[in-house]
Amino acid sequence: MPVVVSFLSKVLGSLAVLIEIPLCVPARVGLLTCSGADMLRRGSRTSGSARDLPNSSATRPRFSSSQRIKQPNPQYTTMPKTILITGTNPGGIGNSLAREFHAKGLRVFATARNTDSITDLAEIGIETLALEVTDPESIKALKEEVASRTSGKLDYLVNNAGRNYTVPATDIDFEQVQLTYEVNVFGVMRMCQAFTPLLIEAKGTIVQIGSLAGVMPYVFGSVYNSTKAALHSYSNTLRVELEPFDVKVVTVVTGGVKSRIARNDWQLPRDSIYLPIEAEYLRRTKHSQEVGMPNEKYAKSVVSQVLGGRHKRQFWEGSFSHIVWFLTTFMPARIFVSDLTLTL
Repeated sequence: MPVVVSFLSKVLGSLAVLIEIPLCVPARVGLLTCSGADMLRRGSRTSGSARDLPNSSATRPRFSSSQRIKQPNPQYTTMPKTILITGTNPGGIGNSLAREFHAKGLRVFATARNTDSITDLAEIGIETLALEVTDPESIKALKEEVASRTSGKLDYLVNNAGRNYTVPATDIDFEQVQLTYEVNVFGVMRMCQAFTPLLIEAKGTIVQIGSLAGVMPYVFGSVYNSTKAALHSYSNTLRVELEPFDVKVVTVVTGGVKSRIARNDWQLPRDSIYLPIEAEYLRRTKHSQEVGMPNEKYAKSVVSQVLGGRHKRQFWEGSFSHIVWFLTTFMPARIFVSDLTLTL
């Protein structure tokens, strides 16, 4: 029996290493906080009494009740929570999110390339700030401005700014590919990196606006699809890495929503192999807007779930999102085989 127990301990330790890299970080009180994975791995290598374990009652220092319970700072707890949202131009998801969070009593910082484009938000008391997510200097300036207004804390960061590029994979323009990745992936990474210190101070939450395109092969969306898949994967790892600092990461897998995402009029090049079905291609570039959920309804649901108190790593919202969740969870991948073969 001892041999079996030892073997199982080693297996659990190995699984812990594969699933979650152990993180040990110095806590503010000078103690050492370790992830459960690290404890599992230690347990597989140690033997003996409880005195060998760092959190055992034999070695744990004794504190009075007043010492054990850290009293919250009344000044901070009475202040409204703060939230920064990227990409909040009128008619889009970000604008509706800003309005809904503001209605719930949060102090909202809304951003756009040009603040003149979001005066509608300033008129209702939302603080508007300039941001170009593809410019590291712009992100740095925004961080310093927000930190100066919030005493170095931020409760929520919503990475909403995005860019669509709907062109067949065989017809892509690599300048457009680069720009799409700069906005949808690299810009998000820069924002998370810059604002993590403020989020740690507030034990805050990062909300990533993902997409069904990241989990299913939406036809003619190879570039956009891949940026959202990258965002989902990045967020999954970021969640594990920030958990020891009490910062949460939530991904909203977004279905069809009426927004500004399909505002560009993409065209097929004249030598495209898809010219015989150009009408079908043009229809698909705007399809999400034909069947999308109103962005105000989407925003109400997202805000309710983000502020609901129950932490979710991921939730699905928007037209067809729950259908796609079911199909990707329980059905074989071949269900998404394109119907273009019937058209060509």
